[in-house]
Amino acid sequence: MNACPDRREPIALLAAGNLSGDELSVLRRHLEACPGCRQHLAEMQRVCGAVAESAAATSSAPLPNRFHQRLAARVREDAARRERPSFLTQLRAWWTAPRLAIATVAAAVLLTLILRPGPHAPPRPGPIAVVHPPQTVAPAPTLLALSRALNESSEALDTLLARQETLQAAADPPSRAMAGSP
Repeated sequence: MNACPDRREPIALLAAGNLSGDELSVLRRHLEACPGCRQHLAEMQRVCGAVAESAAATSSAPLPNRFHQRLAARVREDAARRERPSFLTQLRAWWTAPRLAIATVAAAVLLTLILRPGPHAPPRPGPIAVVHPPQTVAPAPTLLALSRALNESSEALDTLLARQETLQAAADPPSRAMAGSP
């Protein structure tokens, strides 16, 4: 049988002879009803007896006055310090599996909302390119075309030569301008 966890320290103090007053009477009533705590008290009394015998055998000097009372007070102080858990202990206790899962889901949702691209606007039409159909340029009259025009009439030859001059002027305007100036 196991002793009640909240009664272990008072039982140890009782075994060492350092419990009195209301605590002693409350513990005695509890010991009447709890066999696990009675067994723990018997074990603690054996340990305290063995420690006292060992101290008597190894040391001829008596223990200082109120040694056990000061030792019990020190044990209580240490226990009180241990009752206040450290920040890391509290943090570990808080990060249980359900809370960790909820925090992970919340972080994922938050990241999704932050990194998600905004609503897309409909694409604006870009500039419209105007494509002009290629102009069909009549090729310059060939020597064969010129000789046929000469055989037909002088007017046909004049028309062909005028067209040839127009094509040359369109292809090379600066040279035409220079040629025409004195």
